[in-house]
Amino acid sequence: ATVGARVTIDGNVDVFGGEIELDALTAVTVEAVGPEAAPAPITPVAYSEVKTSGTRQAKLEGVIITLPAATVTAIDTAVGEATLTAADSTTLIMDDTLYAANATVGQNYLSVTGVLTTKPVTAGSASKIQPRAATDLVPGAPGLATFGPALSYAKVGTTNNAPTYPQPLTVTLTGPAMGDTTVMIVSGTAAALTVANVIVPDGQTSIAVPVTALAQNADVTLTAMLGTNMQTAHVRVLGASEVPTMVTLSPNDATVNVGGTVLFTVSLDVPAVSSVQIGLSVTNAAGTLPTTVTIDPPNVSATFTYTDTALSGTAMVTATFGASTSSANVTVSTGATHLVINEIDYDNVGTDTAEYVEIYNPSGAAISLANKTLYLVNGANSQVYVTVDLSPAVSLASHQYLVLANANVTVPMTALKIDTGWHNATGDIQNGSPDGVALVDLSTNTLIDALSYEGAITAAMLPGFATPPSLVEGTVLASTVADSNTAEGSLCRHPDGQDTDDAAADWGFCATLSPGTANP
Repeated sequence: ATVGARVTIDGNVDVFGGEIELDALTAVTVEAVGPEAAPAPITPVAYSEVKTSGTRQAKLEGVIITLPAATVTAIDTAVGEATLTAADSTTLIMDDTLYAANATVGQNYLSVTGVLTTKPVTAGSASKIQPRAATDLVPGAPGLATFGPALSYAKVGTTNNAPTYPQPLTVTLTGPAMGDTTVMIVSGTAAALTVANVIVPDGQTSIAVPVTALAQNADVTLTAMLGTNMQTAHVRVLGASEVPTMVTLSPNDATVNVGGTVLFTVSLDVPAVSSVQIGLSVTNAAGTLPTTVTIDPPNVSATFTYTDTALSGTAMVTATFGASTSSANVTVSTGATHLVINEIDYDNVGTDTAEYVEIYNPSGAAISLANKTLYLVNGANSQVYVTVDLSPAVSLASHQYLVLANANVTVPMTALKIDTGWHNATGDIQNGSPDGVALVDLSTNTLIDALSYEGAITAAMLPGFATPPSLVEGTVLASTVADSNTAEGSLCRHPDGQDTDDAAADWGFCATLSPGTANP
């Protein structure tokens, strides 16, 4: 079927998370190709009427409606949702099921059209508007997108009305200004730092904010206001003779591939007033790095590259500035160069409604998912009880995650997901004693990766394998390392993506679930 076609759908009416659905479809028949015009939107409709539990929410659920002006006040990038706030402060979620608006906080809309739906959330269900295309969103005057950087500096005694540094404090709108646009700026400590309103010229999206530094102060809060949009930034006012005294090295802990590199950052407590030399060293000659790194004024930080030569183990990198030192650990990763089964949550607390298996690409290049399949294996008879084809996800980028789960499991936008329908009784991931998972390349009938949990499966009856392979890599994972319905968590590889072909060394229990992100 194409957009605008008229179809007949055969299936079962069901309610999931508060939303009426057609489930277990048996046929979709195109009665007329069309395209047939969509019904005209229902208007007027107030946000207060269609919000969660609003007076018209149930009546208009599944109907195309047009809502009046609102402002985007929050973004949830993990699930692709934006919060719309109307003039009366009523809020409604704008979802991306049909169209991803890529909205930003502060964006104003004169009107929003879309399908009103009821979608499941963690605490129950919520009313949401689903725009269908860019034409469903009528933008208004731009709002305040950003006010930053979050921290910048000014020095007492410099020229009045000068920009902050190392980066100038800047206000940025959500779109080009429609006429000269005044943004109010207020200083929280006027005795230390004063600031005036700024005007973003017609057609421009940003402008720097000049300040006047009067007295030394560790933290002055500035507030930018445009209409109902408010954002804050912080300025540290430095004394005329104040100089840096401390150095910080980040990240505190890093993982490096064999022979790989890590980009470190050294930061001062205040910007350099003259060129500063930071001494660098590493224990056990475990890697190569420059002996010093220079931070030039007015910068507060600089970067350097560490290259592993140890091939294994952990080393300590240290930055030294005068009497100040800062150190970081670097651990050589034994991460695989192939797809790995990275995490499995097979036993939820209470009813199993949000199980998942996570696949990870720890290599430095994309890996095709063509002919890749995940088998769930029943330890009672070593037979496959669920088969999941990974090819619809096409390809997994370097260091990207693929989550196999039902609609109850959300993943970040950086990850891929295949909806398995595992909320059905016949599709649950079995809870062990033992059970297993096998990642297979069907084009060569080879076992890419496997895990046997809560016991050993040593002869899995996988389709296409002349000899049933073992799902135990090295030493079997102890049966005491297990998922359960009494404690939140999952089985996961740690470090993330490590595969030494020894299940007991590579796998453990993680108390924090991380579908689509690095294991804790």
